[in-house]
This record gives sequence, C-alpha cells and structure tokens, in this order.
Amino acid sequence: MYTAAPFTPTFDYSKFENQHLAAKASEALGNFKSFVRQTFDGIIQIGQELQEIEEQCLTLGKNGKKVFKQWLDSNQFGKAIQ
Repeated sequence: MYTAAPFTPTFDYSKFENQHLAAKASEALGNFKSFVRQTFDGIIQIGQELQEIEEQCLTLGKNGKKVFKQWLDSNQFGKAIQ
C-alpha cells in the first residue's frame, strides 16, 4: 500500500511583500491542488467503469474484445483529435 508524504510548502510567501497577494497566491495553489485531486479521482472512477465494460464484453461473447476495441476506436479514446 502506498503512503502519501505530507505536502510541505517550500515557498516563502513573505517574498511577495504584499500580504493580500501572498494570500491570493496561496489560495490559487490550494485551488489548483484541489482541482488536480478531483481530476485524478475522476480519472480513476472512469477507468474502473471502462474496465468493467471491457470485462463484461469479454464474458458475453467471443467477439467481446474486438467489439470493445472498436467501441474505443469509434469514440476517439486515446487518439489525437485532428
């Protein structure tokens, strides 16, 4: 099991020489970290759903793997949009 190291800010916000700006910068960083966390959680959830669909395709028919791959390809998963 993985353990997370606590996030310890290394930037000295007093360098901003403006308390309001320092607070705004700190809040922006917090918002960014929250966004990344929510995005990561969403990616994991979507990945689990895709895995379930793939597993069900594999158990439901001999062409399951092919159908799942075609479905992914038809929806541009993992392909650059041109």
